[in-house]
Amino acid sequence: SDWDQGYGYQFWRCRKGAYRGDGAFGQYCIVLPAQDAVVAITSGVKDMQAVLNHVWDSLLPVFENRRLKRDPTAQRQFAERVASLSLTKPSGSTSTARSTSVIGKRYEVESGDQGLESVVLESDPAGGGWWLVSRYQGREQRVPCGYGTWRKGVARFGGYAEEPVAGAGAWTAEDTFEATLCATETPYQMRLKLRFEGDQVHHETTQNVGFGGTPTRVSVGRAR
Repeated sequence: SDWDQGYGYQFWRCRKGAYRGDGAFGQYCIVLPAQDAVVAITSGVKDMQAVLNHVWDSLLPVFENRRLKRDPTAQRQFAERVASLSLTKPSGSTSTARSTSVIGKRYEVESGDQGLESVVLESDPAGGGWWLVSRYQGREQRVPCGYGTWRKGVARFGGYAEEPVAGAGAWTAEDTFEATLCATETPYQMRLKLRFEGDQVHHETTQNVGFGGTPTRVSVGRAR
């Protein structure tokens, strides 16, 4: 393990004669003295050792002690690859037979996650998606969710201040709407599931990473 190599002067030592600055869930500044190189990585993963393993196994072996010739083809392929990268968005439909009866309806939370008071799923024809409207600890927030695309907004999670987010969603089943909310300046992603049953909604949320684990939080609301 790279965490067994020691620590000092505000840096972690690594295998391979390297050292690194190390942040939560895969934020790295890896210094490779022998190669005269620095590798900077941002990510949001639970297995941080796996990220370092990729550097040692895939990147480090291709360093050379000479200047490489320009390779326009490889450079173009690399640029195309980077441009094509994206986070996975929920896949499904824009509506279902059930969705028409629940859109715009307010559900007041009766049990579950403390602090969540109500939730509304509104359609947004102008934006091509939805608004997730929730009231948490006396404050209402509206988070946009695009269909097949990310829409940007701001949101407050837990006791933290408002921060930039991007949201995408879809109806993944006749009675279920799912959304992914990415806090774009942090490693965090929240996955939200609203399952409608009778006059109730089951509100489930999970995070990709977290210091206290990533339990699924479930609340139950009733239409008012």
